[in-house]
Amino acid sequence: MFYPVNAFYFVVTGQVFDSVITIAIGFFFDAPFTSGRFFRLGKYKTWYLIGVTVLIVSFPVCFSELPMLVETPATAVTIFLLCICLSQLAWSFCQIAHLSMINELSVTGADRIWLTSTRQTASIYAAVVVFACFWATLQLNDGSKLSKSDIFVIAVSIASSSSGDVKSI
Repeated sequence: MFYPVNAFYFVVTGQVFDSVITIAIGFFFDAPFTSGRFFRLGKYKTWYLIGVTVLIVSFPVCFSELPMLVETPATAVTIFLLCICLSQLAWSFCQIAHLSMINELSVTGADRIWLTSTRQTASIYAAVVVFACFWATLQLNDGSKLSKSDIFVIAVSIASSSSGDVKSI
């Protein structure tokens, strides 16, 4: 039903949506009418909690066979694109909440630089760890192409990377 080129279109669509929505969320966070004080958590924690919750729901669907169970390919594409865009929206909530808190937590410019560089370092380190874990689990394969029998390896990889989302709550 899907060809490898479709994955390219899904990724590009997600990246374009992310580039537009991150800027929009940044303006939205700064707007005076968005206090975002639900459940007495404060502005940043509220948006972060919303982002993490939406991410936990939408991100696993991007890698599941759930959209393939529908009857028409157009519906499956719509479900995939909707989940990809929701994941990008949720990630923007979390990312902008993090970046907005830097100004609240720091007094001097040097503190802001240190917090931003520490955040970026941790982000890159986490990406490398997830890549290494995924690569290590794929080494358990016999070297052939991925098949339905490899679903356990992929599920463990997704579960290990998604556990960070759950722990961040």
